Amino acid sequence: METVPCEHTTFQTEARVARLTQEEDGPVIGYSVDVRIYCSNCKAPLLFRGEVGMAMTGPRVSFTGQEARLPADIGTPGSYESFAEEDARRLGLLAGGQPIQA
Repeated sequence: METVPCEHTTFQTEARVARLTQEEDGPVIGYSVDVRIYCSNCKAPLLFRGEVGMAMTGPRVSFTGQEARLPADIGTPGSYESFAEEDARRLGLLAGGQPIQA
């Protein structure tokens, strides 16, 4: 009897948030969100690509690639705009604080 391969059409997500400190019981300096995604039908993991490890400067992946590790901060009024501007500058979409015209 031949089995039909899974088409991976639906997924389950697991996410964990870790509070990061520089020392035991020290003040929180940031958060890391660890994400795993599986096919709902066959349970095959979605594999993430990227640099292995964990960093507050950008996303990383686990050694196996089965977990994405995302740096995060708690959103407060006004923080969303500053994060967007920081990302836009990093991507070269802002010049001198002004959007680059296409």
